[in-house]
Amino acid sequence: MQEEKIIWEAKPSQRMNIIFYIFFFWTVILPLIRFLKTWCTNYKLTSQRLHVKTGVFSQTIEQTELYRVRDYTVKKPFAQRIFGLGTLEIISSDKTQSNIYLTAIKDPEHVADLMRESVELSRRTTQTREVDFT
Repeated sequence: MQEEKIIWEAKPSQRMNIIFYIFFFWTVILPLIRFLKTWCTNYKLTSQRLHVKTGVFSQTIEQTELYRVRDYTVKKPFAQRIFGLGTLEIISSDKTQSNIYLTAIKDPEHVADLMRESVELSRRTTQTREVDFT
């Protein structure tokens, strides 16, 4: 079995929270909670899995094997586009998490290309094929 290598790693951008911070600055606690939630979210793509770690006090770590990834969609809403960000939606055959969203990431098209290459390599390594029954 090959060694697992980190291909890409990132956090969601805090830029997406600017409007929230402006409208709710007077509460102090709401912007702080939003900041911590964003700051404590980590995305990591390795040669074998996609890891999504969330949570401020209690953490949840979702891991999806790359050979289970079925499709990708890059979404760039206007609010994200003005900051050069986007969301990568990943559709997988995983039972516990079929849709994974990597929100407010830089250059989502590049990340989608990295994901595609890694998925293809993982499928060749594990000799897994995607079969679509319609």
